[in-house]
Amino acid sequence: GSEMCIRDRIHTYMSKRKLTKEMADAFVDSIIIHGKYDYEIKLVYDDQFADLQKLKKEKEAQSR
Repeated sequence: GSEMCIRDRIHTYMSKRKLTKEMADAFVDSIIIHGKYDYEIKLVYDDQFADLQKLKKEKEAQSR
């Protein structure tokens, strides 16, 4: 399929109030169930979000 950038995906689903199958397919990479109340949800863009947070912290540190 065609690749959508994260901004386009977020914009597409921003007004939605409930999680749909299409949204899960677009954003959820995997779900691991460890127990009744213990689970992990890995998002497709987790690595990119982590990189953005790291860059933000680095810029904040430089501006001090």
